[in-house]
Amino acid sequence: MPRKTQQYDLGMDAELFESLLYQTESEVLDFKVDQYPFEAANDIQKSELLKDILSFANSWRRSDAYILIGVEEVRGGRSNVKGISKQLLNRNLQQFVHSKTNKALSFSYEELQVEGHLVAAITIPMQERSFYLRKDFGKLRANAVYVRRGDTTGEAPPDEIMKMGQVGIAVEAQPTLDLGFANLEERRIIGKEIDIESIEFEMPEADSIPDYGQMRNRGQLAMPVDIGERKNADYLREIATYVADHGRFQPVGFAVENSSTAPVFNVVLRMRIQGGQVEVRDEDDMTNEPARSWLTRVGPLPARWRQTDVRVSHRGDFFDVRIGLGTIQPGISEFSAAPIFIGSPESYDINVDAILSGDNVKIPVVQKIHFKAQVEKRKFSVKDLKQLAL
Repeated sequence: MPRKTQQYDLGMDAELFESLLYQTESEVLDFKVDQYPFEAANDIQKSELLKDILSFANSWRRSDAYILIGVEEVRGGRSNVKGISKQLLNRNLQQFVHSKTNKALSFSYEELQVEGHLVAAITIPMQERSFYLRKDFGKLRANAVYVRRGDTTGEAPPDEIMKMGQVGIAVEAQPTLDLGFANLEERRIIGKEIDIESIEFEMPEADSIPDYGQMRNRGQLAMPVDIGERKNADYLREIATYVADHGRFQPVGFAVENSSTAPVFNVVLRMRIQGGQVEVRDEDDMTNEPARSWLTRVGPLPARWRQTDVRVSHRGDFFDVRIGLGTIQPGISEFSAAPIFIGSPESYDINVDAILSGDNVKIPVVQKIHFKAQVEKRKFSVKDLKQLAL
């Protein structure tokens, strides 16, 4: 009599797939650039697929596990979608795995289109362990319990196998996280839409802006009148850059509310913002306020020395935003430690998919947020620069 297998609805879609691209390989996630050899493959080649499914089914975890196929991992960023050239059938994989294991192992295989590429995903839900092969197959041994640890696979020793049977599977409820824009100075949540007002200054050409401060010539050298009062000759030009940057780029803060009854650990907000209409920066990339004197020109410490856990990376034609929010206690809203800065020479209206993840978040939360900006054009003269320098 054939064994009854547990049915599992994968529910994989482009949004879930996208959110997983920002995760790193672990006990719940693996990336494969190439499709598994299966049709016309030998036992050793097929055993690679079998080993991966077994090891994830036996892993110590609190959520579903995923194998994304046709994806190249990028540590610390969004992994690259490469696509697959060979398709497989879920029913063939089910028959293959169930014919080898000691008991019914629940998993699903699904193919979908992402960024114009055909990709695949295997999902292994949490279930009672342990799983092993009844007979040797390929490079796998019968009765060996393969288990995923971090991003590697090993064999479980007898005491660990015993604990697998003793420790039941307790599926935790998905925490409820809600993202909103925020005014960080007032610690106030704005909502999922933000209206931004910025100014695009038309500045004089740099070579038309005079040096700042008085200098006197001593032979071939230009020396300050007093070394202790030496002026920053580039002060007016630096004012022009500072005013232009802070007119175009406006700060945008965020807040995440945990409406669950338990804390959510190590919450991270990620966004991928297309660079066609806008440019995004973090504090490190914003221009510091200029100083008149060379002694104070260094100014305040650059943002890179301040621990904000707000980072923007420019990757090809998009900006990758990562904001760490730490642990969020139940019923609490946590605000980002610093804003991002977004700007454009023209008015813009864009929607962005924001992804929230955490150590005990079963499936990353995807929410849409809306940036809308009106950009005013304004001319700035050398006289205006000199007036600011007074």
